[in-house]
Amino acid sequence: DLLFFGSLNERRKAFIHKVEACGIQVTMFDRPLYGPERDAYIRQAKAVLNGHFYTSNRFEQIRASHCLSLGTPVISETSEQQPAGFDQAIFWLDESGFADFFQTFFKSKDFYTQAREKIQTFRIIDPIESYADLVGFASGFVQARLQNNEPEPWRPEKINLGSGKDYRMGWLNIDLLDKAEPDLLLDLGQPVDWPVQSLTRFGTPLQLEKGSVETIDANNVLEHVPNLVMLMSNALALLKEGGTFDIEVPYEKSLTAWQDPTHLRALNENSWIYYIDWFWYLGWFEHRFDMVSLIWLDWQLQPCIKENAAFMKVLLRKVITSDRERNLARAMQANFGGLDDDYPPEHDILFTFEDDGGSQKAPFSENNLH
Repeated sequence: DLLFFGSLNERRKAFIHKVEACGIQVTMFDRPLYGPERDAYIRQAKAVLNGHFYTSNRFEQIRASHCLSLGTPVISETSEQQPAGFDQAIFWLDESGFADFFQTFFKSKDFYTQAREKIQTFRIIDPIESYADLVGFASGFVQARLQNNEPEPWRPEKINLGSGKDYRMGWLNIDLLDKAEPDLLLDLGQPVDWPVQSLTRFGTPLQLEKGSVETIDANNVLEHVPNLVMLMSNALALLKEGGTFDIEVPYEKSLTAWQDPTHLRALNENSWIYYIDWFWYLGWFEHRFDMVSLIWLDWQLQPCIKENAAFMKVLLRKVITSDRERNLARAMQANFGGLDDDYPPEHDILFTFEDDGGSQKAPFSENNLH
C-alpha cells in the first residue's frame, strides 16, 4: 500500500506502527537504493508515506518533491509550516482524522481522484513568489561580485587526493578521473608546472602553489599510482614545513593488497624508507618526510596487531633536512647537489687549521690545503 524510505528512529517507528494498525501495509527498503532502482519502487507505490524525524515536524521538501515529480502521491504527517507548492499537493494527516483516512478514504476511489489532482497541482504551481526575497538577494549578491574586482583565488590548505566517491566539503578534492567530479582534475603522478592556476568545477578561481598546504589525505590511492616517486615529490613540494601527509594503503601480506586488478604495487613497513632516510636517492635535498606514526588496521579499519593487518595507516610530516643530511645528499649525487664547477669562491669559505700558534682561520685555497 505505502512505501517508506529514510532513516528510522523511535518517533518514525511509532508513526509507521500507527499506520499499520489501521490495516495498511507499509514497505521499506531493506537496503540503500539510489537512482533508477529507487525511482522504480517509488513509481509502483500507491503512495509514499512521510513521517517527521524530529518533534519539530520540519517537512522534507526534497523527498516529497522527488516523489511527486515521479507521479506518486505523498501522505505526510502534518507540519506546522506547509511550504508553498506543497500545501495543496500533499495529503496531510492529523491526529483527529488519522484512522478515518486510512480505514475508509485511502481504500476508496476518491483517493485516486484527489491524488491525481494533487500531483497536477504540484506540476503547475510556481513557488517563485515564496522565494522572491531569497532570489532577489542572490541576484544582487552576484551583481555586486561582478562589479567588484576579480575575487582572490582560493588557496586551499587541505587536499583530498584521489577523492573518488569520498568528496569532502572544505577540502580541495583532486582526482585524475573526470567521472569522479572532483574540484580539480590533476595528476600528481606527473611533473607539474607550479603554481597551478585554474577554476574549480564550480567556477571558483584556484591557485595551488608550493609550500602552501597544511595536510594531504590519500585514502587507498598510492597503490594505484604508476610513478609513485613523482607523486611523493609533488606532495612534498606542496606541503608547508611541518605539514602532514595522511596515507592509508593495503598491507602487503593481506588479501587486500592484490584483490583489486588496478593495484600496481603492494606496500609494507619498509616502503617509506626512501622518503624518510634515503631521500637523496630521489633527488630530494632541502626537505624530506619524517615518520610520525604507523598503525595497522583490520578489515573493519580498527587498530590491530601486524599479523591481523589488512591495511596500513601512515602519517608523514615534511621536515627540513639537517646540515649533515644535506652533506650526505651532496656526496651521494654525481653533480654534488647541483654545485657549479667553480664553487666555492675563495672569499666565501674560511678554512680552519692548526699550527704551532694554535687554531686559525684563513680563506679556502690550494695553498693551505696541506
